Amino acid sequence: MNENPLVAGYELPHWAELRKLIAEKDETYVLGANDSGKTELAGKLAVEVLTGRMRWPGQHAGAPKVLLVSQGDDASKQFQQPSVYKYLPPVFKELNERQVRKRSVTTKVNYSQAGGFTEGTFVLPTQAQCWFKTSEQYNRNPGSFEGPAYHLVIIDEPAPLGLVQTLAFRAAKVGGKL
Repeated sequence: MNENPLVAGYELPHWAELRKLIAEKDETYVLGANDSGKTELAGKLAVEVLTGRMRWPGQHAGAPKVLLVSQGDDASKQFQQPSVYKYLPPVFKELNERQVRKRSVTTKVNYSQAGGFTEGTFVLPTQAQCWFKTSEQYNRNPGSFEGPAYHLVIIDEPAPLGLVQTLAFRAAKVGGKL
């Protein structure tokens, strides 16, 4: 369970119901108190989409792109990024530990507990990519969220309405979920 929680980890009973809702709806909002498991599930869902373990009808083919948005950089590194790294399969975590750093390498998994993922992103050998951004970035420069269409977007509070609308549009372009 500790070595590969994506495959052998424990799931709270209501996570199955949430997975069903995500498959059926374009947007799903999850309410809960601090430490209720929302970030834990978000990390697992992100890795499931990135590794192809989670798909839904209407999702476009291609290397999955996932975006996780936190309130600020500190919250991202303290909560979201460790949750995602926890669920990466061991073969990808090994890339972090033994990766030869070359500019020509497509794969990039560079994580530390203190600094999170280098440059707020990582790329798996399948070219699936995950980004970590913040509501603070959006508030400073809404245009900074222009870019790819995402197969999965997870936004932690606070979520400015303009950000939600922008990312819902980006997800819809590839049959993604918010």
